[in-house]
Amino acid sequence: MKRNFLLGALGFIVLAMMGYFIFSSKKDLLPLVKNRNLSVKKTVQVVSPKVLASTAINSTQLCVLEPFEKAELNSRLPGIVKKITKNIGDKIKVNEILLELDVPDVKADVELKKQIMQQKEIEYKTGQANLERSKAGIITANSRIKQAESSLIQANAISDFRSSRLERFKILAKDESISLGLLDEQNREFQAAMAGVEIARTGIEQAKGLLKEKELEIIVSENELANKKSAIDVAAKELHKTEAQLGMAYIKAPFDGIVSKRSADIGDFVTPPSGVAKDPILIVVSNQHLRVTARYPDTAVSGIS
Repeated sequence: MKRNFLLGALGFIVLAMMGYFIFSSKKDLLPLVKNRNLSVKKTVQVVSPKVLASTAINSTQLCVLEPFEKAELNSRLPGIVKKITKNIGDKIKVNEILLELDVPDVKADVELKKQIMQQKEIEYKTGQANLERSKAGIITANSRIKQAESSLIQANAISDFRSSRLERFKILAKDESISLGLLDEQNREFQAAMAGVEIARTGIEQAKGLLKEKELEIIVSENELANKKSAIDVAAKELHKTEAQLGMAYIKAPFDGIVSKRSADIGDFVTPPSGVAKDPILIVVSNQHLRVTARYPDTAVSGIS
């Protein structure tokens, strides 16, 4: 028992001494570690790019000389090629006819529209004549009114004369100075004069009615004339539209230049493009202004100024 105690005490003393020496060695090395950390410095290298004014990038590429203006011409109407005035390489002038199509149906439509136009113009002139006739009828009706009014004045005067004459004859008949037959004759003449007054009044009413009729005819004639004028305008627009369609049968040069391609010959049937890829009938280019086209890599694009 005493032996075990001594062994335990001896082990504890050994452990204590080992811990002391370890602690003492670390404490002595700590300043050295700190001094070492303070003496170590890191070096960083900074690189600043510089722009050189004389930098040049050379790139050799194939170039293509192209016309500045190029037009692909197609037909806007279906038809047969009737005439071609220019061939490949020929010089052209602006608005010069290059190709003509044969479109008989459009030409026939133009002639029909012209005839309709002429017919409408004739109807308009007839309407003008009717209007002038109605205006002349107004003058005639006014003259008839004046004539009827004069006839009424005359009939009233005759009636007054016959009335006075009848009264005198009645007085003479009472004195038996005249026969009753003569008195009856004067009475009939007075009645005829009164009828003449009524006829004159009726003539005035008829003349006024004729005037009203002519006034209405003028209104009708003016409306008809306006309608005929509108019909002429419509016919003119239809004719202009059809003539414009006929103008599409001619392919004209859009600018000065040359013909670079032709894909149609006389007798060929051509149609307008309908959304499907189709070769143009003619290709014309300008030979006055040209441009150079080249393809450069992406690395050289930034250096192009």
